[in-house]
Amino acid sequence: MIRSAVRAVVVILGLVATSTTVNLPAQAAPALGWIRLAHLSPDTPEVDVYLSSFGDADDPTVLRGVGYGMFSPYQQVPEGSYTVAMRLAGAPANEPAVLSTTVQVLADSAATVAGMGQNADLRLVTLTDDLDAPAAGQSKVRVIHAAMTSPEVDTVTLGDIALGSDLEFTAATDYRGVPAGAAVVRVESPGPTAEQTLELSGGSTYTVVVRDLSGGLGIVSILDFAAARQIPSGGVDAGLGGSIGTPSNASWRPIGLAVLAAGLFGLLAARRPRRSMER
Repeated sequence: MIRSAVRAVVVILGLVATSTTVNLPAQAAPALGWIRLAHLSPDTPEVDVYLSSFGDADDPTVLRGVGYGMFSPYQQVPEGSYTVAMRLAGAPANEPAVLSTTVQVLADSAATVAGMGQNADLRLVTLTDDLDAPAAGQSKVRVIHAAMTSPEVDTVTLGDIALGSDLEFTAATDYRGVPAGAAVVRVESPGPTAEQTLELSGGSTYTVVVRDLSGGLGIVSILDFAAARQIPSGGVDAGLGGSIGTPSNASWRPIGLAVLAAGLFGLLAARRPRRSMER
């Protein structure tokens, strides 16, 4: 009887060991992209910006008190659809948004969602940010015209390189490769002009914003992506998604074997005294 029980348990152990060598399908890591938010409307007061997965507005990332000229850090998020909503700073979360839009974040891509235009005609614009590395010894620069005091900018130059011309308010240029190093950006318009020296790092990309300042135009340089695609840091709340790892079968296989082995030894221990009493 004992030999039969032993044989049965050995067979069971063999079946369990064989079955547990089959790997469970691992959950693929989510493909990731990047998104950031900007306030580029000169006559719009500070806003709170809500970023949430599409259809899941109950757990958003909230940036509070975002004022004109400000850019958020990049947020790394799983690819998919996201809702961006703006409310006046301090407004309750359940108050209707001043405006909102849906943006599609693609894997290995980056986007800037900016509130642009005059307050009376405020809109959210999605700009695609460049992830491709510049050529050796170069940087990349684009221009966004966000100044109401000059409805049109004649030229924007970096040294003797033209970055843009005849730019209307809210226009954005494509990125252009330029030599890395120190260079003067100059903005010419029918009214005020502005210039500023920039230090451009090789392998990096920048957004140059033409903005209103009291008494004239200003120039702000924003680092987009640095050398080797190092993303400027920025946290992301749990509500934007993530992944839950699948436990490996290696973690539970020894437990199952140990339980069966314990059952075998318990069976043998229970039956040995019974055989001695029968004798």
